[in-house]
Amino acid sequence: MDNALEERPQSESHPRSCLPTEARSRIEVAFLRATRVRIEAEATIEARWRAEAPESDLKGYISKGQASIELDRAKLEAARLMLPVFAQEYVAAGKSPSELWQAMNAELEGLVADLGLRSVQRNVLAVEVRLLYEAALVNWKRPEIENALPTQRTVLETPSNSKGRKRGPKPKYEDALRVERIVKRVAPDEDWRSKLDDVGEALDHGVCNAPDPKTCDDADHEKILLPRGWKKKGNDWLNPPDRGTMVKAIEYRLEIARKKRTPETLS
Repeated sequence: MDNALEERPQSESHPRSCLPTEARSRIEVAFLRATRVRIEAEATIEARWRAEAPESDLKGYISKGQASIELDRAKLEAARLMLPVFAQEYVAAGKSPSELWQAMNAELEGLVADLGLRSVQRNVLAVEVRLLYEAALVNWKRPEIENALPTQRTVLETPSNSKGRKRGPKPKYEDALRVERIVKRVAPDEDWRSKLDDVGEALDHGVCNAPDPKTCDDADHEKILLPRGWKKKGNDWLNPPDRGTMVKAIEYRLEIARKKRTPETLS
C-alpha cells in the first residue's frame, strides 16, 4: 500500500503555482491530514489481514470485500478534506469565477489520479466541487463578478423578489452559534479539524459553562441538535456517519453563525 498522498510539484501552468507561500503551506498541512485518514484505514485493514488471512496475498485481500469498501471510503474522505481547502485558498487569492472553476477541476483530477479513485467516486467529488463553487459565488462581494454571472442572480433573489416561492425552514441560527462557541473553546487556534474527536465529545456534552467541561459530570446540559437524518441511522456527535460528513456538518453550522453574527453575539 502507498504511504502518502503526495503534494506533487506543480508546473508553472498549474493554478496552485500562483498561490502565495502561506496558502501553499496550508494546503500542504491539509495533504498531511488527508494522508493520515488514508493511512489509518490502510493500517486497520492490514492488521485485520494479519489476524484473519496472513497466508493470502495482501493486495488481493484489499481488492475485494469489506477491505475494499473501507479503503474506498477512506480515499473519498481524504479527497473531501482537501477540496474545501483548495476552494478557500483560491477564493482568498482573489481568483475570478472562471479561474476558480478551472482550478478546482484541476485539483479534482489531481486527487483522482493520486488516490486512484473510481469513476463513481470522481462523480461524487465533481458534485462537491460544484457545491463549493456555488457557495463561493453566494459569498462573493465584488460587483464585477455579479455582473459577469447574471444567471446566478436569479438563484440569489432576496425574499422581496421571490413572491410565491415556497421557502424551507429557517436555519437554526442559535444552535449554529452554540456550535461555534464550543468549537472555539476546543480549538481556539481554529484548527478544529485536527481535533475532531475532542470537538465531537464537546458537542455531545452540550452547552456547558464549566471551566473544564471534561471534568463536568452534569448530563443535563442543553444539547446540540444533530444533523438531519443522523438520529434515524443511529449516529450522533460521538459516532458520526464518517469524519468527512462530520466536518461538513460543523462547517455548515460555522458558516451560518458567521453570516448571522450580530454585535450582541460578539460581545
